[in-house]
Amino acid sequence: GFSGISWRSSFRWDKDRRKLGGTLIVPLPLPSLPVLEFLETWRSERWNLGPSIRDGFATEATFDYKVNSVGVDLKLTPSHPVELDIGFEYRNRDATGSIAILGMDERNSGTFDFGFVLKTMDRRYKNRLHVRGFVARDSLLGDFSFTGGSIEIANRFDITRDARTTFDWSVTGGTARGDLPVDHYFILGLSSLTDYRLRG
Repeated sequence: GFSGISWRSSFRWDKDRRKLGGTLIVPLPLPSLPVLEFLETWRSERWNLGPSIRDGFATEATFDYKVNSVGVDLKLTPSHPVELDIGFEYRNRDATGSIAILGMDERNSGTFDFGFVLKTMDRRYKNRLHVRGFVARDSLLGDFSFTGGSIEIANRFDITRDARTTFDWSVTGGTARGDLPVDHYFILGLSSLTDYRLRG
């Protein structure tokens, strides 16, 4: 109906990796082009941390993880090179494992996140700086307390003027502290919107 409101959904139904997700995207007719996103994701998975876990925990590396998460994000574009976003996500968790330090239990999490993107470009060189922070407190809609942040610098140089040949490179880093559950560990190497994620 020419409103700009849209719905995005996805599902994955592998034996050990079941997932249903949906996002309602609502642009608001206000300055700075605000966009509200309402998100819900259900997952039922069996995780195996065997390849990356310490040897002393190898026999406990497999565990079941179920979660229903809901969230809301507000994205703003006050000017062309600047994007801002702030959001909140609540995860109703049910993990069955025995490694307490990884939060393999039924505690829930409520996480506030915020970030900005700064883009610069000339005719052939483009640069994108993405800074993100997040915080959770067990006194605010959750049972975990942790903080963290990440920064990504992505670059592109058009080798040919028609941009058919380009050279891309990026650097990403981050840090976190506190009682961080395993499902909030950093996702590295790929976009956060991808269905296939590399966890670091």
